[in-house]
Amino acid sequence: MRKHLPTGREHGGQDCDGVCGVSRRNFIRTGVFSFMGLSVLDLMRATVLADGADNAKCDAVILVWLAGGPSHIDTFDPKPGQATGGPFKPLNTSADGIQISEHLPVIGRNMKHASLIRSLTSKEGSHERATYEMHTGYKPLGTIKHPSVGSVVVQQKTRRNEEIPSFISIGNRAYGAGFLGTQFAPFYVGDPNNPLRNIALTQGVDQSRFMRRVGLLEYVDASFSAEMRDEVVADYGSYYRDAVRMMASKSREAFDISKEDKIYQIGYGENNFGKSLLMARRLIEAGVRFVEVTLGAGTTTTRPSRPSSGTPTPSTPPWARSSRTLTPAAC
Repeated sequence: MRKHLPTGREHGGQDCDGVCGVSRRNFIRTGVFSFMGLSVLDLMRATVLADGADNAKCDAVILVWLAGGPSHIDTFDPKPGQATGGPFKPLNTSADGIQISEHLPVIGRNMKHASLIRSLTSKEGSHERATYEMHTGYKPLGTIKHPSVGSVVVQQKTRRNEEIPSFISIGNRAYGAGFLGTQFAPFYVGDPNNPLRNIALTQGVDQSRFMRRVGLLEYVDASFSAEMRDEVVADYGSYYRDAVRMMASKSREAFDISKEDKIYQIGYGENNFGKSLLMARRLIEAGVRFVEVTLGAGTTTTRPSRPSSGTPTPSTPPWARSSRTLTPAAC
């Protein structure tokens, strides 16, 4: 039975189109949301976790997390003409009345498809603690580990594809499932250039030998589980069975971005972050419910350099360039 979670509908929540949930045209066919340092759990309650969510417009999620995060005055809230404004010129966007930084021209052209929230605030001064709160909806406690938003989504929703994990983390490791259990933990992809290194048969081990090993593992686990009767043991058994199923599935091809047309590989960006976003899109199309793509803090907080004249040098950051193909894919 699914645990009840409060929804945006219960609080009269509306999106920019005046209806419950978030639906300013799906960011991708299955419903992609990009949250750059934004609290997401309540938003999930109003969309994929809403009452009657089996028929919800948002059926799957891509969470783009920029660790640390660039300054709002350098990006989405330049505050032109104000003492608290940023150093860069404002850029008119495709959304009437919305200006963002001159360094985000691609996002500016697609702003009409996005919802921009500038009212978020927090008293939390620690990146680590704030990241935990944004992912779980709770402040960190020493006595309990809360599940991340991705784990909550896959626990509340049925699987879209039984042959592939429902929650996948690309880049840095996403927060885990906490007290929900390991069956809702993310499958981790550390390197988008070699995503299947841990689920491919090693040299010298063919399929028949591998299945004999699987049978031996199941025999040992069965006797151990009967003796220990521990939920953790059962959860890990399920996790291993899922991994074995994925190894034999054609759905694993979704991880292989080399099968994508070259024009899209270039469009997403021939860097690890662009490749991660391309992989995320392919995974959603293959039936994954929730994908989190993380870009490390060192590549998101750096402000564009200034020449000797003191004038900022316009240079679109990689995370903004990579959106050029992800966004139009939904339109």
